[in-house]
Amino acid sequence: MSDLDPALMICEAGAAWQRRLRPRLPSVKLWGHSQVDRLGDLASASPRAAWLLVGQEETLDAALRATWLRNQSVRQPCVVVVLPAHLSPHAGVFRQAGAVWVQTDWREWRQVLRVLERHWQRLPQPPRDITARIWERLPWRELANSADR
Repeated sequence: MSDLDPALMICEAGAAWQRRLRPRLPSVKLWGHSQVDRLGDLASASPRAAWLLVGQEETLDAALRATWLRNQSVRQPCVVVVLPAHLSPHAGVFRQAGAVWVQTDWREWRQVLRVLERHWQRLPQPPRDITARIWERLPWRELANSADR
């Protein structure tokens, strides 16, 4: 898997979101980490990766800082934040920092999945190698179609 393939970095205290999303994203490289401060180090592994930050009261400031930094350092960032209901007043601050989606219902994973899939669909396709580009320009298809007539 290359750094151009879809990837998701999940930062959460446990592994509930990883267990929930892994079977639904079989072709996506998933990384999990429990320390939001360490996400910046992992970002170099796949700069196009989306981030899912599962907020907790203890990590709220670090998650907000990571969201802002991700949006400053990546061309097409996708930071999704899931907050517990009692932290919902902070949702607007995460949106201002650049989170593309913030939700406070931990059970609603389908909407998170839709946001992530939309992000990966919008990413530019990886450049094809020179052989593939030349092969596509050769008239084989046109010749085959004219021979069928």
